[in-house]
Amino acid sequence: MKSPGVISAFAILLLAGCASDGGTRSWTKEEVTRWYREGRGAVRFIGYQGSDAAQHHFIARVMDTWTFLRIAKTELPLPDVRPFASGSSAQLYYYLVDPSRDFAKIEPKQGANPESSVSAQPETGLLLNPSTSSGLGKPTKDAPR
Repeated sequence: MKSPGVISAFAILLLAGCASDGGTRSWTKEEVTRWYREGRGAVRFIGYQGSDAAQHHFIARVMDTWTFLRIAKTELPLPDVRPFASGSSAQLYYYLVDPSRDFAKIEPKQGANPESSVSAQPETGLLLNPSTSSGLGKPTKDAPR
């Protein structure tokens, strides 16, 4: 008999795989909220990428993959709407959101490092920094020189 942890991990990976459709699928607000709640342990963050004429665009970091989420603007009113830009020089996201709190903007903690949403990349010792066009920030303190 398989342990509940193995079954849960498999279900989360399956959800992540189903969500990774290259950004062609539109989601409802309820679908994203449910997906986030069910896979919360695997979803590292969800960032707001901006909005075009019809949709809000989000990017989610799930385990070691990226998932693109689109929700109709008519279904999800956001107080801080910014332009969506695609392309290699576009920033990764404007700010983080919490779908469990009606997609509320997650404010950085006061006094926190502006790179607090940056995750270390152990293979390279570099920081993934969404505010730079290349995505690479400064080396971590522990990184080999």
